Amino acid sequence: MIKNRLSSLAKSIKFFILLGTLMVGGCAFFAVSPHQNFVDHLNATVGKNIDEIPPYQLPHSENLIDSKLLKNGNTENTYKYRGTCRYILEVDSQSRKIVSATYEGKDEDCYINP
Repeated sequence: MIKNRLSSLAKSIKFFILLGTLMVGGCAFFAVSPHQNFVDHLNATVGKNIDEIPPYQLPHSENLIDSKLLKNGNTENTYKYRGTCRYILEVDSQSRKIVSATYEGKDEDCYINP
C-alpha cells in the first residue's frame, strides 16, 4: 500500500515536471522577438487618431524630428527612436487618423522588449 502511494507520487511528480517543462518551453517558442514587438506596436497605430494615442504608446510627440505635407494632402511625420531607428507615420490631415506606419534603421535599434 505504501509502495503504491510512493509510485503514484513519483508519477505525479514526473508529470508535473514534464508539464512545467512544456509550459516554459512553449512560452519561449511562441515569444515575439523585441524587433517584431516594435513592428507590431507600430502597425497597431494604423487607424488610430494621432491626437488620442496614450503617451506610453508610439508615437512620442517629443521625438518628432520632421513633418512634411505630402502631395495627397496627408502629413508625414518622422520620429527618432533608438540609434539608427526612425519611424514614419502618414496622417490623414482631415481625420487625423494614421493611415500608414513604416520604419527605417537597423532591426537591433528598432525594438521594444516584450
